[in-house]
Amino acid sequence: MAVGTDRLAGHRAALAAAGLAEGPIVDGGFTAAGGAAAMAEILVTCPDVDAVFAASDLMARAAVHELAAHGRDVPGDVAVIGFDDSPVAIAADPTLTTMRQPSHLLGATMADVLLARLRGEAPARDIILPTELVVRESA
Repeated sequence: MAVGTDRLAGHRAALAAAGLAEGPIVDGGFTAAGGAAAMAEILVTCPDVDAVFAASDLMARAAVHELAAHGRDVPGDVAVIGFDDSPVAIAADPTLTTMRQPSHLLGATMADVLLARLRGEAPARDIILPTELVVRESA
């Protein structure tokens, strides 16, 4: 999905800007099961992992559960960050640090794109909306 490749590109750019090496990248498919499987794979290939950035809050919450099942504490042993600031982020234990998307602006922007297309206009192909880091208990 385009959103996945865009989030991965942003992740890589942030690491490069901070002078940090890239760790293992595993596709979690934006599902809880995928997030758990991806976390299990990372624990095998990189057992000393100390931080995880998941492309969705759903995958991040599953990663937290998988880490706990392997005796790893979040955030003591491993910091976990999700993306979306969905209700899952607040309901998780610990609550998830996440990247917030302006969902109201996302909806309004998509409505504008749809209306432009209905008028026969060609709206901008790529629209990037601002995000915000929301720090909670997981990192």
